[in-house]
Amino acid sequence: MCALFQTVEVVDGSTTFLGFGINTQGEPDITSVLAPIFDPSKAATKEYEFRRQAPDISTTFLIPEYASPGPCAERQSSYTKLTSATTRITTQKTISSGVGVGTPIPLFGGQFEASYSDTFGMTREYYYCFYLSYTVTGTICVSTSNTSDPFLSDAFKADVENLPATFDKTNPSNVSAWFDFFQKYGGYFVSDLIYGGTLQYYNAVTTVTGFVQKQIGANFMFNVETLMGGAMRELNAEYKKYVENSVFQFSNKGGTRSLTFDPRLPDDEAAKQALMDIAAWQDTIPMNPNFMMDIRIKAIADLSFVISKGKNGAMNTAFEDFSDRLTPTIQVQLIQSQIQSTLKSPPPPLPPVSFTKPSITVSGRDVNNLRKPVTQLLPEQCFQPINIGFQVVILDPATIPAPECVLWNKYYPFNFSKDHLICLLGMQPTEPFFFDLEIDSLDLYGDFMDDYFGRQLNKPGNIFIFSTYNMPSSFWPRGGMRGSMMNNTLLGNGASGYGDSYTPGTVGTYQNWISSPRSEGYQNETSVFLNTNQPATYTLIGPIADATGSATNAGGEVFGSIDNTSSISSLLQVTLLKKNINDPNPSIAQDQATVTTTPIPQNIL
Repeated sequence: MCALFQTVEVVDGSTTFLGFGINTQGEPDITSVLAPIFDPSKAATKEYEFRRQAPDISTTFLIPEYASPGPCAERQSSYTKLTSATTRITTQKTISSGVGVGTPIPLFGGQFEASYSDTFGMTREYYYCFYLSYTVTGTICVSTSNTSDPFLSDAFKADVENLPATFDKTNPSNVSAWFDFFQKYGGYFVSDLIYGGTLQYYNAVTTVTGFVQKQIGANFMFNVETLMGGAMRELNAEYKKYVENSVFQFSNKGGTRSLTFDPRLPDDEAAKQALMDIAAWQDTIPMNPNFMMDIRIKAIADLSFVISKGKNGAMNTAFEDFSDRLTPTIQVQLIQSQIQSTLKSPPPPLPPVSFTKPSITVSGRDVNNLRKPVTQLLPEQCFQPINIGFQVVILDPATIPAPECVLWNKYYPFNFSKDHLICLLGMQPTEPFFFDLEIDSLDLYGDFMDDYFGRQLNKPGNIFIFSTYNMPSSFWPRGGMRGSMMNNTLLGNGASGYGDSYTPGTVGTYQNWISSPRSEGYQNETSVFLNTNQPATYTLIGPIADATGSATNAGGEVFGSIDNTSSISSLLQVTLLKKNINDPNPSIAQDQATVTTTPIPQNIL
């Protein structure tokens, strides 16, 4: 084999990207290149000719011997990629599958953050759309068969030989060996390079003005049809709202012309002009055929050499675990929130009741199994225990999903201390039981504020989980120094300051919670009843604020409330998107937020 000797122009990326490992947390381009799996110095060169060129453009290029013009993954003259009104996680899964990842996992966060640079930190408030159009001048690829083995780099072959025969996630040295390999090469390599020109239109549409997913999807599809068809139907108020509430990035790559118009097309004349501009740009693409615009990737485990060493099965399993640690999920589920009652007789010496607490999992593991929860001790009470309160969990994102990732796990139950004014003034039947200032006087969040600041739990970047159980909608944090501190803490850690008027039984925001009426409960001769106004649920998963304490709007949240003839349950799931295994400051993407209401039978009310 002779060393690569460049007598004419080499096809872009053919010796610096094709056959290299790729960092699937970055962007699907040469900026994410890792160590070489194929070694260009082992290969002679051969000529390659792009199939679409302008008559006066040079036709002679060189590619390494192991590169082939076919059969490659992409042999079409043009193709498109499209997604409409999806979450960040679904959008990244679409990006991943578009370059050849078979398993739907949310890779290439770098491309998402670059394409939606103004909104990626507020994923719960946006749906994401993109339309990518590709005009192909040529494709080169490498094979996974044994014909490629002579061109594999010596370092790569030695590293494969040294890998363990199996993957054992319970064995730290075994895990370290596999993860070191993936840090060096990744789990995929660049198998295809596709050349030509691409039109890229990314659009994020906010939901905070009541624009729902179906409306966003329909209007984006209308937008794309108009962009590529050149004829604008009559604009209606809904499309104008779509335009007003969207943030876009639009560009073209390849060719010799630049497109600079607004792709949302405000009128028919703009649509016709856009179509002509796009056609004129496409005519220039063959003048610059050697422009790398897209890639395909394949699993390193599929290489014939890896299979021949018996490492492919273990490699697939190890990379699945590696990917899970880069994209761990956190889920909080509350089974139900409904009316709670307590007897006014003297309380027995028992701990608070413990049913219908939040169920919190980290990468599928119960957080209470990772770290046993503790319960805030209450002073002597004047009522029997009542199942109302909230749970706080704090996680170190760099060590998820190991048990040591759980830094704090505590329940903060609610009851009345025997010296509270309610207990001292007597128990005449009243409804409502609490008004505005009386709720503030309960100091519901004081014990947690003492822990949060007194124990220095407020380390920036750690993951903050707050979830209520059977907490009345009127018990939101306000009033007094510690109530105000709790409100600021939630806002700083990702709670939303936005929210349309709330419809009972639907998904709402923190803003909806703190807009709830401030009256609650009733009592008779024997009992006190709470969570009666509107049974509610609120959960927040967000990053702990930095020293400024400013709202980040980077968390996931769910609020719900309903009339007292029903119970309400909730589910919130987010995905952490790490740039590397030990990333201390991952992005948080809200993946699912739902509430479910269940009527309570009349004989129970």
